[in-house]
Amino acid sequence: MRGIFSSRPGQSAIRVLVGTHLLLLIQAGLVLWSAPAIPGELRFIVAITAILGLSAFIAAVHGGTIDDGQVWTPRRGRPRS
Repeated sequence: MRGIFSSRPGQSAIRVLVGTHLLLLIQAGLVLWSAPAIPGELRFIVAITAILGLSAFIAAVHGGTIDDGQVWTPRRGRPRS
């Protein structure tokens, strides 16, 4: 497991965390906090988006397997199958 809080976090965990899901959490929080008069349907959609972002953040903190780094190796360095 090479999660975001390990001594050597994996590239995929960092990319997922910073690139998408942490920004999604921040945006959903700002929308819910700054506009208390938005309709209930829109508030529900933003809340579902925040739950999705939180679950993805937890997955990024947990990390993946050690073999995740092999996905990002150049094609010339891969063994032939």
